[in-house]
Amino acid sequence: MTFLDRAASQMGGAWAMAFDLDGWRDRLDRSVDGVFRSFYAFFIAAPMMALYTLTVRRATERMPDHFESIHLAAPPAMIVISDLVFFAADWAVGLALLVLLSRTLGAGKNAAGLIAGFNWSQPITTAIQLPPVALAAATASPAAATLLGLPALALAVTVLWGIIRRGLAISIGPSVAVIAMLVVTSVILRTFADAALRAIIGAQS
Repeated sequence: MTFLDRAASQMGGAWAMAFDLDGWRDRLDRSVDGVFRSFYAFFIAAPMMALYTLTVRRATERMPDHFESIHLAAPPAMIVISDLVFFAADWAVGLALLVLLSRTLGAGKNAAGLIAGFNWSQPITTAIQLPPVALAAATASPAAATLLGLPALALAVTVLWGIIRRGLAISIGPSVAVIAMLVVTSVILRTFADAALRAIIGAQS
C-alpha cells in the first residue's frame, strides 16, 4: 500500500469516526505504529494550507476591503511560511490540549483513537475550507463566498466535534465546550502569529 493509499484509507477512517459510522474502529489504525504514522497527515494537509493561503491572497487582491491587508503587505513566500508555522502550532497545541483532557476525564484508553482521528481529520477540514476562498478569488463576490463558506465551516466543525465526542467519550454539551476552547486557543495563536508577522514586515520596511 502506497503512502497516498494509506492516507486516503485513514482519512476515510477519521471521517467514519467523526460521523460514528459502523466499523470506524476497524478502519482507523489505532495501533502504536498507526498513531505514529498519523502525524504524516501533516504532509497531506500542508500543501493544501499553502494553496489556501495563496488563494486568500488572490481574493485579497480582488477584494481588499473584505480581507486582511496583511496578505498583501508581505511577500507570498513569507505569508505561506507564516501560515504553515501557525497551522503546525495550532495543530500541536490543539492535540496536546485534547490528550490532556483525555487523561483528566479518564478517557486515556481512547487516546490512540483521539490522536489518530484528530491528525487524519486535519487534511479533511483543511480541504473543506478551500472551495469558499477559491470562489471568492474567482468571482470577487463576498456574498457568494459567504454562501459557500458558512456550510463549509459548519461541516468542518461537525467533523472536529465528532472526533472529539468519540475520542473523549463525552456527550454533546462537553463536546461543544471543548470545541469552544479549541477555537479560543486558535484565535489567540493567530493573534500572536499576525503580530509577529507584522513586526517582521515592519522591521524590513
